[in-house]
Amino acid sequence: MLKLYADAYAALSTVTPIPADCGMLCQNRCCHGDEDHGMILFPGEAEFLGITCKTREMNGMEVGFFTCNGTCRRNRRPLSCRIYPYAPYFKDGVLTVLPDPRAKYVCPLLSEDAIGFIQADFLTAIKTAFTVLLQSPEISDMLVRYSEMLDEYKKFTEKEW
Repeated sequence: MLKLYADAYAALSTVTPIPADCGMLCQNRCCHGDEDHGMILFPGEAEFLGITCKTREMNGMEVGFFTCNGTCRRNRRPLSCRIYPYAPYFKDGVLTVLPDPRAKYVCPLLSEDAIGFIQADFLTAIKTAFTVLLQSPEISDMLVRYSEMLDEYKKFTEKEW
């Protein structure tokens, strides 16, 4: 699994959502975690990164949960940080990349005005990285459950008022 992560991380190594520091738009909101706010790790990712993390329950499975203090060694960021504010979505054997509904009210990159500035190569790299990771049955199973979780969040963020 370490080789899969090395390949996935390589796919994402040179891309960012926009050609600027997006943290300047929001004072790095996504980098300020605490006990309840952090990033989900994918199976085997904590071992790949050599980090310790807490665990949380997600749709009936235990997942790694990483929190930060607002600073990091960028080359050691988990996948969830690298792909934010987007998420892999795996349903019925089809992988897509969607705006993460959990980020809708946090990240200015998901505003209607900003969405057109998202770099296409960033979205392509996310899909490439997770296509590689889907070779692992453990990650494939987790992505199905992750996508189900995203479906639940979408019920609240895509509702018309």
